[in-house]
Amino acid sequence: MQLPALLLSILGLYLPTSVAELPKKPNIIYILADDLGYFDVSYRNGSVVKTPNIESLANDGVKLERFYAQPSCMPSRSCLMMGRYQIHTGFDYTCLNGERVRFCMAPDTVTLPGMLKRYGYRTAMIGKWHLGHERKECVPTYKGFDSFFGYHAAAEDYFSHRLGTGRPECRDLWRNLDIVADDYANQYSTHLFTQEAQQIIRNQNPEEPLFMYLAYQAVHGPLQVPQQYFDMYKGENIDYIRRTYAAMATCMDEGIGNLTRTLKETGLWNNTIIVFSSDNGAQFHTGGRNWPLRGGKGTYWEGGVRVVSFVASPLIARPRRSSYDMMHMTDWLPTFVHLAGGTVAGLTLDGVNVWETISAGVPSPRKELLLHVSPHIAMRDEGTEAWYTNDIFEITRGAAIIVGKWKLVTGQNRSPRSWVTPPEYHSQQEDIPPPPTEKKGKMLFLFNLELDPNEEHDLSACRPDIVTKLLMKIRNYNAQAVYCSSLKAPMPPCLYLSTSVAELPKKPNIIYILADDLGYFDVSYRNGSVVKTPNIESLANDGVKLERFYAQPSCMPSRSCLMMGRYQIHTGFDFYCLNGEKVRQCMAPDTVTLPGMLKRYGYRTAMIGKWHLGHERKECVPTHKGFDSFFGYHAAAEDYYSHRFGAGRPESECRDLWRNLDIVADDYANQYSTHLFTQEAQQIIRNQTPEEPLFMYHAYQAVHGPLQVPQQYFDMYKGENIDYIRRTYAAMATCMDEGIGNLTRTLKETGLWNNTIIVFSSDNGAQFHTGGRNWPLRGGKGTYWEGGVRVVSFVASPLIARPRRSSYDMIHMTDWLPTFVHLAGGTVAGLTLDGVNVWETIRVAEIMGYATRVPQPTRRYTATTERKERKNAVFV
Repeated sequence: MQLPALLLSILGLYLPTSVAELPKKPNIIYILADDLGYFDVSYRNGSVVKTPNIESLANDGVKLERFYAQPSCMPSRSCLMMGRYQIHTGFDYTCLNGERVRFCMAPDTVTLPGMLKRYGYRTAMIGKWHLGHERKECVPTYKGFDSFFGYHAAAEDYFSHRLGTGRPECRDLWRNLDIVADDYANQYSTHLFTQEAQQIIRNQNPEEPLFMYLAYQAVHGPLQVPQQYFDMYKGENIDYIRRTYAAMATCMDEGIGNLTRTLKETGLWNNTIIVFSSDNGAQFHTGGRNWPLRGGKGTYWEGGVRVVSFVASPLIARPRRSSYDMMHMTDWLPTFVHLAGGTVAGLTLDGVNVWETISAGVPSPRKELLLHVSPHIAMRDEGTEAWYTNDIFEITRGAAIIVGKWKLVTGQNRSPRSWVTPPEYHSQQEDIPPPPTEKKGKMLFLFNLELDPNEEHDLSACRPDIVTKLLMKIRNYNAQAVYCSSLKAPMPPCLYLSTSVAELPKKPNIIYILADDLGYFDVSYRNGSVVKTPNIESLANDGVKLERFYAQPSCMPSRSCLMMGRYQIHTGFDFYCLNGEKVRQCMAPDTVTLPGMLKRYGYRTAMIGKWHLGHERKECVPTHKGFDSFFGYHAAAEDYYSHRFGAGRPESECRDLWRNLDIVADDYANQYSTHLFTQEAQQIIRNQTPEEPLFMYHAYQAVHGPLQVPQQYFDMYKGENIDYIRRTYAAMATCMDEGIGNLTRTLKETGLWNNTIIVFSSDNGAQFHTGGRNWPLRGGKGTYWEGGVRVVSFVASPLIARPRRSSYDMIHMTDWLPTFVHLAGGTVAGLTLDGVNVWETIRVAEIMGYATRVPQPTRRYTATTERKERKNAVFV
């Protein structure tokens, strides 16, 4: 019976339980053991497991003797991090359709560390994550933790920090986003995690509150332990498995003792709250025991979900006692936020604040607990079950709920290993079978936990009224269930961190270099090509060559696809209307453009070179379509030196070199356009503020006609057995290549290179009559053959995870808009686009020493005019 608070106060026994009465925000350390049995601590009578530090803390604190977790690792962790029941976190192992999935919390998920950061806490995680690692957005440092040292998966070798089962390439020990498994090879993970925790405590500013989540690997399999701990059990009459398991628990206990001493040495102990629990019950086959509870890990019996737990702190008002109030893993989020002086008002949670229950012993606000409603359908045993035919809930599905003193379990096959005695008991009957009243085929059980905490007496037959009420509650919960995470991905061959922009230190600079009419064959990394492009070759070799990159068959349509992220049939940029009339083009005033989108996300946008997307009115030109600045020309082609149109047009009126809205052709007369455009790009880079991201669209005039080039580049091909046209064309390409080399060197000199992504492509295939070649592809510019639309392209950047390779995934000019917006940290949600984000395809993850290709989104490629749509090829 609880004494009234007033009486406790009069007796001098009442200490403050409200966070408002604490001297300052407390440090909170959550220590989570993995698969530790209910029986497997030394304060359980008869247990052989030596955990003196755990025993001391628990005895001086509050033992939570009715603390519940989920039946297995990942679901329990999701409840802890999100404060929601497993049916709401989405972290189950199987979807309703039986498909196995991988998980990641949605980007807007409210997490425990994220909430504590709001209230001024430093947040650190050590140990096992197990809540998603397919993308960088899934891992701890993107879910609210300031730092992370640990592993992402379910289990691994304690010494090598690699996954087992024949996958030695799968290293899984990380410091934040860096793989460090090899740096700690042959060092036992329990020691490593303890040492990391101690270091964090020693470095902690006493004026800043700390939340540390220390999720030990122990005592989960594989069964591995340093010899000195195994030797501590010499003389104990237990088998090898139980002895190894116990030694692993003792090693973890030693670490908890070391951590506690460090807190006291640093003066942090007096303002620290330690919470300890297991994530689920023990597995019998790895040596653990949950005695006297029924069942183990993976079951809804008490031995699977009722776990060892305690809270230790000088801040507890009434320590040195045991609490039998019901609490659950979801309760820690609202409880810790309360301790931080915060509020969870407005959040949808399943957890409740239980601090006063823990600290002062007031009754728990939790009266009901849904353990789970599973999508799994259990196998029916032979026999009969009276509740099979009920019309409330399908009892072959696993579910469990506790309301008051009543617990209902469905879909739980009766097991011959219902109660498993500890080996140290030396019982003649290690496995105690279910009672005779539990006949084969039974799949619904009702227990009165007040009178029968070990679930020995099923009362479903004599209390159908209670069964009905609890089944209805389960049905109502089931209507809210989410059985698969909102973000899922196919299971890779090895754990991998992805290629998302979330991993980038800041928004990258993006430079798109577009060549004009450059042939597929006309770069020096094509075997046998005479064209000298050493800088292009170097960038491409160090980056990712896009060997199936597609553009449109000619200049203007390709540029429209790039700027708008739409197929040519949707941009409206064709050379003729359906009635054959030749038209002038201009994007509509409300057109969403690539530079316009990047400006939304803080980018400076600059364009250099050939526009070719309308110039009849000032509203059509680049500075009215999202670019902050423009230096270049508007039309399809012009003289490289005079910057005027040819083909019989009066020179006085056809000047076409502009700075923003000012005509500047005469200011740059007799200066070669490739040089001018390179120099402009270099100047923009030199003036760029490193803290402001840059998008530069650098559309060279080369190698489009007219064939003109400075003599020194023409002379580079002296002695080559090629005609004048091919020689001039090649020299123009070499001049452009020199410019690209100069631009790259300027990026490096200014320190911008390390955060820059360069994309290079041609706008279409080469024209044969101007000297270009697309060998071995068929056709050229103006055709739908591969030589007209499959163009030379690459991406170069220090930000690429797996460089120095070629990609044969299909990518199209329309894909750059959603890809670049993604890199800017933005979204294209709500836009109608034909392009897809291909960043993961380009960058590709490194999978802990093993590389895999990230499949490009399934897409249909359409190379079209308004009259003809190609839909006869689907590429994956």
